[in-house]
Amino acid sequence: YLQYGVKNTNVKVGRQFITTPLISGSGSRMIKQSFQGALITNTDIPGTTIAAGYVDKWQNRTNDKGDVAEFVEVGKNHDGAYTFLAINKSIPGLTVTGQWAQVTDIADVYYAELAYAGKMSDFSYGVAGQYISTDYDAAGDDGSLYGIKASFGMGAFNAYVAYAEVKDDA
Repeated sequence: YLQYGVKNTNVKVGRQFITTPLISGSGSRMIKQSFQGALITNTDIPGTTIAAGYVDKWQNRTNDKGDVAEFVEVGKNHDGAYTFLAINKSIPGLTVTGQWAQVTDIADVYYAELAYAGKMSDFSYGVAGQYISTDYDAAGDDGSLYGIKASFGMGAFNAYVAYAEVKDDA
């Protein structure tokens, strides 16, 4: 890949690892999924990261024979995928995340998350909520998910309770 940064803007073009809520490779194995495309990020707004990207190919960890997979084109007509991401942390303890991604001629995906974390002495606490919706171009396949989570901790002990619900019309 080629990478160039000026002031608070970074541009990365080529084969790369991308980690966002909607575009991300799993790092759970020796070979990590990766992408070919362009990603531009900017942090000019205090406490805020804005990113936009385009992916035309991706590489899975392995192929169906157990070998390292080849890069394959993204999208029904190989038109790629686009994304826009905003993360704001301007309020202490609160992170607000929103992302849109579109795989051309297949689906639009929307993601939103609010997460608050705090600490008082050795006691830590947090609450978070997520929502994701997929709008497929083909009728009847749309789906959505929401989840909530509350956490607490004392010293080295941490626990949480969570609930999620998936709606899948198909």
